[in-house]
Amino acid sequence: MLRDRLRETIIQIDENVVKLSQKHYNKITFGDPCGDVIDKVVNLKQLRNTLEREYKRTLKGCECACNIDKLISIVNRQTEKYKGSDYLKVDRSAEQDWVLKHPNCVAREYYERFCKNLCEQLNLDISVEYSQLCELGFDITSEVISCDILADISVVQNACNLGFTIEKSIEQCKIELGLLYESVPDCNLTLDAYRDLIDLGCTYDICKKMLISGLKIKTDDNGVFLETNLGKYYFKDLTFTDILSGDFETEFNKDRKAWGEKYLKDFKLNTDNLYKVLGIPAI
Repeated sequence: MLRDRLRETIIQIDENVVKLSQKHYNKITFGDPCGDVIDKVVNLKQLRNTLEREYKRTLKGCECACNIDKLISIVNRQTEKYKGSDYLKVDRSAEQDWVLKHPNCVAREYYERFCKNLCEQLNLDISVEYSQLCELGFDITSEVISCDILADISVVQNACNLGFTIEKSIEQCKIELGLLYESVPDCNLTLDAYRDLIDLGCTYDICKKMLISGLKIKTDDNGVFLETNLGKYYFKDLTFTDILSGDFETEFNKDRKAWGEKYLKDFKLNTDNLYKVLGIPAI
């Protein structure tokens, strides 16, 4: 039963985190080698949060498992425990009929598999491979990538579309990256990735917010991207038709002006331009 597998996997993660913590303690106390246990613990905790949310959903009678087997397989690999489910192949030939017969699971299955309605609600004009849509929908609905972060990205993208930019020297970027390393102990950001984020309109404060939320930000030949346990999403593919607002609970929606004054300082906007970026009517 899916619920039992979820519970067993959560316990499996907890046991592994305890073992990794003991290894880290032995390293600090006795100098024993232990490898990158901090990164492993962070990844396992993120997986645990997602699986725990899915476990709570099964208690409500919805047992969709679009990505559950993949997540459990990731846990098994990271904890060096393999099961037959690691090689499970899902037959989707009758997917539409199944959705129609399970109304309690329709919304979630729809988000996971197609992501269309969710993207429209978020004003997100997504350009990714078909196979990535399920992963993106799952990462959003399970709050690995929060609406709060998506709202922030949509605002800075709007600022860039309006012609506003951030000017920073390499030296200033190095100083700010050093501050990020101090503020976020498990910061994985490189100088190239940070400079790419600045070019995309992501201010120092927004970069810090994304890192604190647990997101991994990397760069390769195709550009800068967000990386989760399920996939990676390039910023160039996350484009918005408008600022994300609506009924979503985000810091931006609570007080646009206060958000702008806090997170858009690097743009050095006057009041009129700030309001223009934030979509606030001119006084």
